Amino acid sequence: MRLMKRQYHVALVLSLWTHVGCGSNETEKPTVDVDPPITADNPLTSLRWSLNQTTVPVGTSQAIRVEGVYRDGSVSDVTSRAAVSSSDAAVATVADGRVRAVAAGTAELSASLEALSASVSLTVLAAELSAVEVEPSTITLAKGTSSTPRCTGIYSQDIKVDISDDATWALEGEGIEAIAEIDGAKVSALSEGEGTLRCAFEGLSGTASLTVTDAELVTIAIEGATRIPRGARTTLIAVGTFSDESIQLISEDVTWSYTPESADFFTLASGDNNQQFLTGDGTGSLTVTATFGDISQSVDIEFTENLLESLELRVAQPFGGFLPASELSLPAGTTVEIDVRGTYENGVSIDLTTLPNLQFAFEPSGIAEFTSGGRIRALKFGETTMTVSAIGTDIAVTLDITVNFAVRTALNMTISEPQMQLGTTAAFKVTGVYSDGMEADDTPTATWISNAPEVASVSNGFTNSGEVTAKALGSAVITATLGGFTVTQTVEVVAAD
Repeated sequence: MRLMKRQYHVALVLSLWTHVGCGSNETEKPTVDVDPPITADNPLTSLRWSLNQTTVPVGTSQAIRVEGVYRDGSVSDVTSRAAVSSSDAAVATVADGRVRAVAAGTAELSASLEALSASVSLTVLAAELSAVEVEPSTITLAKGTSSTPRCTGIYSQDIKVDISDDATWALEGEGIEAIAEIDGAKVSALSEGEGTLRCAFEGLSGTASLTVTDAELVTIAIEGATRIPRGARTTLIAVGTFSDESIQLISEDVTWSYTPESADFFTLASGDNNQQFLTGDGTGSLTVTATFGDISQSVDIEFTENLLESLELRVAQPFGGFLPASELSLPAGTTVEIDVRGTYENGVSIDLTTLPNLQFAFEPSGIAEFTSGGRIRALKFGETTMTVSAIGTDIAVTLDITVNFAVRTALNMTISEPQMQLGTTAAFKVTGVYSDGMEADDTPTATWISNAPEVASVSNGFTNSGEVTAKALGSAVITATLGGFTVTQTVEVVAAD
């Protein structure tokens, strides 16, 4: 058995997390502590980068991960063995397994190991932090259990970033020391009571309410597939039912055990929030047990020799769900979730999207990219073909992607002063924010209206569009509209000095 520690996005876990009031990090990357050695029989054949986000605001950081692909198709984290660097330390620095965004610009992150190398482009934007949110906003824990929520920074240009590792966490409330304790973002419930969890970053903060109950655990259920074909993986989570009939994800709090403890027909990985990942490497049977105090539950897992027969690629639909697709069109700067399903000899269909033994390639590159959360991100205008292949096989599926010009996502108005003297003029300006993170002066193309032109009129001329003239004492509302977006500003006209 190969023992790994990994962190992956799991849809089932996120769904349960939503319903039971615990937090999860959907963008967290795998962290593998034990790597298979590079040997003559199983050499490393390529490197690839895996970042949570390739477009980030100044001041944020994220864990870096470099994956090594071996001849047998296995994939592992080789970050600790690779030489990693940034092409421009003024834009982004790499240290202690993290990349930090320093200033606006673009930096190329490079990794090399043996004779292999890989790189990824990181774009840093001078986006402004507008809000901080804790997810979930309501946390209910039974005493003796724990939860690790997430802190999200919401920036201008429609950017959301996980800032959990950069933020400062604190518990607040009367007698909170006896109710709960905190270690980083992990909250452990000690005794019945209530409090507030606060996450602070760059002068802003978000909060979540915390309630600790005295409910006792009654039963444990282990959720996850129990029949695993070779090369497929299941995720096991522990869900507890308590004496007050509440349900809570308790994977972090249980002790996992296995019979047999090791075998060559499966790979064990322990990930974020102590979820358990089991990958089939052959045939055999395994018993998995989750224990909390004197309560335990076991499940039998069967590993089969069924081989992968085909892949199907599906794209998320606006109305919900996924549909098979061979073509995709989306604006630059936007993302869409995909689902890659593998069908095995026995007819079983399994979601393989986030498994490490799938490889995503784009030809030509630089137009779109695959992100770790199972999404395609459109980078710039153009056409490209994404090929998804099962490493070590000749099974693949393709998706033709057309990236259109970026679409406008917001309209902002700027003025020099909201107060004008009688007889003066002022240039009002509107800036469009686009899906690729760029901004443009849309003043000439906007339609300008004043609700009181006798007080303050506004021009729609191409050369003087947005020019406001103060004609009489009073106030007027200046409105600019463009492409379905509307922005207003009240101007007050006062007597000249």
